[in-house]
Parts: sequence; structure tokens; C-alpha cells
Amino acid sequence: AERIDRPVIFFQGLDDRIVLPQQSRQMAAALRDQGIPHALVEFEGEGHGFRSADTIITALESEHAFYRRILELDCELPMRKLDIHCLDESRG
Repeated sequence: AERIDRPVIFFQGLDDRIVLPQQSRQMAAALRDQGIPHALVEFEGEGHGFRSADTIITALESEHAFYRRILELDCELPMRKLDIHCLDESRG
């Protein structure tokens, strides 16, 4: 995590046995400590690879919101609420 110097969004299934939820949480915490903009979106009932249509839609909408905020893109489409940690602090 200490080598990451760009914004990152993590999508984590809480039933994932390959990448454990705690691993994503630790990565997010490390990025927070470094002041790197990041988001962590967790999904109950999902494992490694998402199956639920609702989860897939939420993941895609969250990714879209992340890119719009990070890249400062302005458009009139509605945007999903997404907490991006360290974003405001990184812009001074």
C-alpha cells in the first residue's frame, strides 16, 4: 500500500474467501494514513466476483461517481453518493 500514490476504489464482497474483507479495510486505512483519495464499497452476501444484479449496478454507479469526482467531470446525469476519503484534503 505504501507504493500507491493514485486514487483507488475498492469493491469488496463481505463473504469473499479469496480477498478477505479485512485486507481491503487495511489497504483503505493505509491509503487514508497516506492521504491518498480512496473509497471502499462493501457488499453483503457477495463473494469473490459479484453475482447480484443490484450489486453489479451499485458497483458500476459507484465507479462512475468515483471517476467523476476524481477527474472533476461535470455532467448533468444524477450521481450515486460515494464517500471518497482524503479527496478534499488532497486538493488543498
